[in-house]
Amino acid sequence: MQNIDQMTLGQLKEFASQIPGAETFLDNLFCDSYEDFIETLYKDLDKSISVLEDARNLTSNDSEDRINADIVGKLKCMGYDATHDTQVGGHCDIHVERKNYRWIGEAKIYKGNSYLNEGFLQLTTRYTTARVNQNQGGLLIYIRRENAEEIMSNWKAEIEKIHKNDINKIDTDPKNPLAFFSDHKHKTSGCTYRTRHIPVMLHFEPQDRSARNSKGKRGN
Repeated sequence: MQNIDQMTLGQLKEFASQIPGAETFLDNLFCDSYEDFIETLYKDLDKSISVLEDARNLTSNDSEDRINADIVGKLKCMGYDATHDTQVGGHCDIHVERKNYRWIGEAKIYKGNSYLNEGFLQLTTRYTTARVNQNQGGLLIYIRRENAEEIMSNWKAEIEKIHKNDINKIDTDPKNPLAFFSDHKHKTSGCTYRTRHIPVMLHFEPQDRSARNSKGKRGN
């Protein structure tokens, strides 16, 4: 086996990918731009969301705050300076910093497009300014209903209609076909702010026999 101090950075990263947490550590260690920070954060945020979705039988009825705290806790364990309910123009749901880089996430349990739009407005008119190294954020959509694809497609069409005078571009997320990005002119700075709209699938209604029997027993 090759001595670790003789490895190139690329070899070290390949080696680290086999060790839980090591890849994130290296990505953050060599992060030297806001774009690197965002790319690594989204990779780790998606991992955190995947773990949450895997446990949706336990978490599907949790409150927004409880789910937010769970995601923040996972990001902290990955080495991020992540906090919940931080004061930045108001109490934002998820706040992540590294060096002078900042990302803010606003979360909403899906209750229709009007409710999601309130979350989008909170993120883009209350908590952010789109200043340099702070010009990206996320709207996390906690979906307890079935058919997340339809919900996200309808929300995408709705945001294009509601904010047609401000939205410059909407892109599908190449790493998650259910998610999408929107770029719009931020009213405070006049600069472009990029929002990632992220579904978190918490719908849990199993149809197998044991689930039906268990539901029947609970109803007695």
